[in-house]
Amino acid sequence: MASFFLDLDKQEHFTQKIGQFYSDAPSLISSVITCNVTSDREQIASAYSRYQDNLSFFSRTVRSGNPDHCKRAAALLQALYAEPIISKLCFPVDLEELDGGFSPISFRHADIKHALPYIRLYNENYNEIFSFSISFKIWCLYEQTYKECTLDYVKNICAYLKQNRDSSLDDLFMIFKSLSQ
Repeated sequence: MASFFLDLDKQEHFTQKIGQFYSDAPSLISSVITCNVTSDREQIASAYSRYQDNLSFFSRTVRSGNPDHCKRAAALLQALYAEPIISKLCFPVDLEELDGGFSPISFRHADIKHALPYIRLYNENYNEIFSFSISFKIWCLYEQTYKECTLDYVKNICAYLKQNRDSSLDDLFMIFKSLSQ
């Protein structure tokens, strides 16, 4: 697993793995509520190009010429959120109905109430959440210990990414560096 970032340097691996993350995502929340995600393959290809450009930037700025996993995570995060891959997110029920106490028959009301803040955040920030989640999960493969990402932390990251579309790679690098213990 320690070579996962290096494997992303190959376009076919990047396209396949990143595409897989996006297609698997609905099943990760389906225990609470079903969700359909429409992703754009052309945007994944654009994200790959941007990722390569970002790596080139870091390669020129580090003495070894080989960016570490924090820099690679920043490069991936910037590439994924700058090239919004999700074109459509669809829930089969209205989230306002869930908030009003109307939950699908197959789900317990208490489960929905617990999950609703996460579902709302996901609905409002799906590209930012996916971008951070994918980058964070791959970054975690290289870290033995790291700080936990709470709901509030993820909300802050999403707000930062939404408001700062032109964040520098160094800013994003600091996000991952700050999560290291």
